[in-house]
Amino acid sequence: MSFSVEDQLYGNFKSIYNSSPQFIKSVIGHLYGLVPARLRYGKTYSYYLSLLEKSQWWSDAEIEDYQWRETERLLHHAYQNVPYYKSLFDEHALSLKDIQNFYDFKKIPYLTKEIVRNNLSNLLAKNYSKSNAILVTTGGSSGAPLSLYYEKGVSRSMENAFIMTQWKRYGYSSGDRTVVLRGDVIKNTNDKAPSYFDPIKNSLILSSYHMIDDNLRHYITKINSFKPKYLHVYPSSLIILAQYMKRNSVEPFPGLKGILASSETIHDWQLELFQEVFECRVYHWYGLSELAALAGVCEVSDNYHVFPEYSYVEFIKNEEEVINNGNDNVFEIVGTSFCNDITPLIRYRTMDYAIPEKNKCECGRNHKLIKKVLGRKQDFFIDKSGSIITFIYADVPLWPMKHKIMAYQYIQNVAGKVILKIEPKEKFTKSDIELIMSGFKNIYTRFELKIDFVEKIHRTQSGKFLYFKQNIFS
Repeated sequence: MSFSVEDQLYGNFKSIYNSSPQFIKSVIGHLYGLVPARLRYGKTYSYYLSLLEKSQWWSDAEIEDYQWRETERLLHHAYQNVPYYKSLFDEHALSLKDIQNFYDFKKIPYLTKEIVRNNLSNLLAKNYSKSNAILVTTGGSSGAPLSLYYEKGVSRSMENAFIMTQWKRYGYSSGDRTVVLRGDVIKNTNDKAPSYFDPIKNSLILSSYHMIDDNLRHYITKINSFKPKYLHVYPSSLIILAQYMKRNSVEPFPGLKGILASSETIHDWQLELFQEVFECRVYHWYGLSELAALAGVCEVSDNYHVFPEYSYVEFIKNEEEVINNGNDNVFEIVGTSFCNDITPLIRYRTMDYAIPEKNKCECGRNHKLIKKVLGRKQDFFIDKSGSIITFIYADVPLWPMKHKIMAYQYIQNVAGKVILKIEPKEKFTKSDIELIMSGFKNIYTRFELKIDFVEKIHRTQSGKFLYFKQNIFS
């Protein structure tokens, strides 16, 4: 186990720090900031920062060699130390000698979220003690929460090194002033724009739960006063601010170098609006709590570059499910993580769908590329035949009415039928409703649509705003 101050303090201390008054945060943050990065995040962090500087320019052969060595190491560890994989190999009459390359690797059955939920104790490596483990739980915004263990001093340190490497490509330097809009709950009822300053990361954290029109000018004042170089956001939080700024012809924030967007599928219409309103580039990336894959855009392209040092990623077609979205290049992302030996995830089905890009990027990196991340299985409509239809175009019928909409959310409880909830800014006419209905029908010909007008559309516990709730898979 690699020592990391960050992981030693993870859990109770983090909760205490987040709930402390600002002056206590300032003192603790100042003292913590004096701790060198090599101690704060551990040797693992420093090692991967150094590795990634060199490995980003590896040839295809060097990448394949590294990935196979990591995969082979992981397979030996899993068979020897993880009860689930020992049983899996024995049940399928597989031995390590049977798996000599990535072609053979496909003999290993997929790992699913359901298997992880039902077998967590058997997925825990027996050569680790519980004191070396950090229990983490995914947000569950697209289904039931999932729990697994991270290796203390390793998993989060690796993740931080990869994210920092990603951000450095965007011009970010550690300590750059950053405004954060990522679902934080800040209880300060006397403030129109509840916030607190995090001295550890030199960030202004703003509440995502008070973003109504009457308050948004106070948000803008705070952001302008803070003078950030970057906004670190959930797209669904920033879109509220962006729409307000466009409606009211608010000038972009001076000195803003970029928007760092993650944790949600980002839609084309959001990207276009962010670039129009803030007049800077939107840097977005894909990842998940299971550490099965990490990919982000580079300096010159909006294609996601898959980190080959992070995991081995496969793009698979599930023959049992037909994705009828007019594009047969849609694949599910499957990942084998190199970040977490304590709960190894081998050939893990993420239930996230994407369109791979076959061409190389002009940046010069030989990484696998993803043209578009379409979202999770829960982000797809299901028609009466059981076919999966991408949700990604569902905002198109609403474009003519966006000026009248505060928020919207699609809900599907029954195959072939969809409910559209609208939180209106102003009254809709009969012709407005007919325009939305006909626009939806033009794209989604095999679905019935029902529109409900509601007073408020609420966020999830983690502060995300869901544009679509797929309850068939819940």
